Amino acid sequence: MRVVISLLLLAILSSCVTVPKPIYYWGAYEDLSYKAVKGNEEADFQKLMVSFTDIAKNTAKGSSGKIPPGICGDFGFFLMRQGKTQEGKQWLLKEKALYPESTIFIDSILKMAEK
Repeated sequence: MRVVISLLLLAILSSCVTVPKPIYYWGAYEDLSYKAVKGNEEADFQKLMVSFTDIAKNTAKGSSGKIPPGICGDFGFFLMRQGKTQEGKQWLLKEKALYPESTIFIDSILKMAEK
């Protein structure tokens, strides 16, 4: 009888476990970036651009409280492709500030933009 009660109590307590908050908030980035690159449709690309803003505004949904790695770099790169060079550079520099390990990659993008 004690074993049954112990197992029942264990089952009840284990069902109360909460799911941990993810480290980063990605929103719909993964699906949207795939569609934008794969389909090369303007509407998908515009949805992707909106998702960058969504991710930046909702960083508190992730436990780190930071924009996920690569997001600022991608956003900056896409802005530069649209001719918004200054705004794009600001986002690329933000990527470097948040994630110093991206410096070599971001610097190469900035160097290509100067050409």
